[in-house]
Amino acid sequence: MKKVFILLLLLIGITVFSQDYHFKYRKESITYRMQNGQTGSKQLSNESGDYLFRYENTYSKGKYEKIFTVYKNGQESFYCVETSNKGNVEINGTIFQQSSFFHTGTSEVINVFFSLDYNRIVIMDLEGTAEYYN
Repeated sequence: MKKVFILLLLLIGITVFSQDYHFKYRKESITYRMQNGQTGSKQLSNESGDYLFRYENTYSKGKYEKIFTVYKNGQESFYCVETSNKGNVEINGTIFQQSSFFHTGTSEVINVFFSLDYNRIVIMDLEGTAEYYN
């Protein structure tokens, strides 16, 4: 019985992993193309608050899923499920892990960039709106 219990604990530890990341600032901006063909950017919002990203690895239906949930001031805002990992990319001297996620709040695919130290997270939708958390 003791061996079965230890095996069950190991199985649970392998199949579920959770990590929380806290941020105080959120900035939202949009990138657009002007009539002359140049690219512009406009800040839409700049907020401070208690932002929590709960990142989970789960094992379901024979495969691993990566999920993250975003909370603002203790209230769940949305959660996303990873659809593909796109590797690493450098942005302004910082290395980010880039993945595509399905955003359950908007039913859209978004690109999420996690800095390797998880001090910054950038969420970009396909229309050019970006949310920066740090």
